[in-house]
Amino acid sequence: MTTLIEILAQYEEEKQKTAEKVAEVFEKEIKEELKRIGKEVVYWKQYTPHFNDGDPCVFTVHGIYLPTDDDDVAEIKQDGLMLAETYSLGLDHKLDNIIYLAENFLQELYGDGVFVMVYADDRETVVEEVEHD
Repeated sequence: MTTLIEILAQYEEEKQKTAEKVAEVFEKEIKEELKRIGKEVVYWKQYTPHFNDGDPCVFTVHGIYLPTDDDDVAEIKQDGLMLAETYSLGLDHKLDNIIYLAENFLQELYGDGVFVMVYADDRETVVEEVEHD
């Protein structure tokens, strides 16, 4: 007979394996889509709000942004975590779909209260802590 402890250990092992697969495929698909549309980087903030006007505070992605040209990327890097609403993607954009499909895994992949930048080329993904509501 299998014990509860054994079942929970197996669950955690499978959960970790799935998270590792998601991590591998997630960034690969982001990079492929960035190359397809001719963009260098996509970035977003992800966090659990501290206060949500009485509603549950749940971890989510808060805005996915695609700079309009290379100068914008340099400005983002120089100014740290500056975000411009004018770069926000529409919900029907493939990058949005990829990111929101993986949203349940993003906290485990990158953390909570962070700014994430994924590049089309071989540069490492940038993950920096960010202040939020």
